[in-house]
Amino acid sequence: MTVLGSVSADAIGRSTYQPGLAVGEVSTLLYLALVVLLYRLLQGVNNTAALLALVFGATGCAVTAIAAVFQHAAPLVAGAEPALALAFLKANGQALHVALVFFAGFDAFMGFLIFRSGFLPRFIGVLMLVAGAGWLAALAPAVPSPLAIAIAAVGGLAELALMSWLLAFGVRKESAAGRGDALAQL
Repeated sequence: MTVLGSVSADAIGRSTYQPGLAVGEVSTLLYLALVVLLYRLLQGVNNTAALLALVFGATGCAVTAIAAVFQHAAPLVAGAEPALALAFLKANGQALHVALVFFAGFDAFMGFLIFRSGFLPRFIGVLMLVAGAGWLAALAPAVPSPLAIAIAAVGGLAELALMSWLLAFGVRKESAAGRGDALAQL
């Protein structure tokens, strides 16, 4: 029997829990690759802002990877020490909040770079700036859950808009050629 707020070995059973961890780790690695690729694409717009975006994004990925250690530890101790397993899961949640601060900075710098780029739509830059500010606002304790969900939706929409645009249209070649052909550098 599991009491609300407690953890049992069944609740974090390996049949569903471990594949979820693997998906999380793969997504973190893919996001890190995305951070590096976006840095390479946008460094010609403003090298300092692109470098800051790279640092914020890579740090967010590193914190997310560290948080995964807590997730891996939880099932190892859940049978013998359910309270410790719950503490590990809470530490994971707190670490992910810290990572979100870094991802907010990443989104804000990306928004600035995209807005200034000339080879990506400015509205996507604005969406990314709003997403960065929104992620920080969502972490405030006074933000009610429905508003935090709406903020997360805007953040997701901004990142989806950027990825969809890049996949569907790429970048405008004439603007990229004018600033040193960033695509050829990738």
